[in-house]
Amino acid sequence: MGRKMVNNRLKMVIAILIVFSLVYSIGFITPMNSDDYTYALRELSLSSVKMHYLGWSGRVVSDTLSTSLLKFFSPHIYNAINSAALTLMVLCWTMIPATLTKSSPSP
Repeated sequence: MGRKMVNNRLKMVIAILIVFSLVYSIGFITPMNSDDYTYALRELSLSSVKMHYLGWSGRVVSDTLSTSLLKFFSPHIYNAINSAALTLMVLCWTMIPATLTKSSPSP
């Protein structure tokens, strides 16, 4: 690997760590809101998910994931998972154009 490639990868890793840290720090200082408590206390049975889908939200995957994470993980772990998901999404936003143009992604 060339020196430029290693330097570019190091910049990308640093950029990813900065994005993750910024998102995590915002989530760390933000307290749970009213609907976070509602989702944390919801049941995860199929009938409960169906009732919530038909009567309230219409979003099955995101609501079920949110309920599962809030119910089974501490707020710090939930925040880390949420931050990692957003960081991965930002990484995909940089990788897709680089792949389509057959160029090297840069931070």
